[in-house]
Amino acid sequence: MYYESFMILDCGPSRDWFGVGLMISNIVRQLADRRRELGMTYSALAARSGVSEPTVNRTLNGRSNPSLSVLLALAGAMGVELKLSAEPAQSFREREAKEKARRLVSLTQGTMALEAQAMEDKTIKELERWTVHKLMADSPRRLWAS
Repeated sequence: MYYESFMILDCGPSRDWFGVGLMISNIVRQLADRRRELGMTYSALAARSGVSEPTVNRTLNGRSNPSLSVLLALAGAMGVELKLSAEPAQSFREREAKEKARRLVSLTQGTMALEAQAMEDKTIKELERWTVHKLMADSPRRLWAS
């Protein structure tokens, strides 16, 4: 079906699999709000979307783990477009490199502290900057390896 005007839900990037569950819950909540806003019954939504009424009810009441096809069908039937967005690859790599550098330096700092050789904050920041630089300059495998 084609709908002339759409409300857009920006799903945004997810950080982890737990984030995906939260993102789906957010989409379901927004679709349930949209159904109420439109004054559409579960029965009418089922007929318009081609999804069974029990599935519509379970999905919009948060009692199921809906497939993407169900979410798209429900959204389309209510004039909602699901839109995924991604941040630019370079900024994502930089952010991930900073997080990984913090983790690596933190591990090093923890080990050194156990040996009574803790680093100063300035040294920690310099080491983090150097680690980010190395992660960005070296093979991408280093950045993405656990």
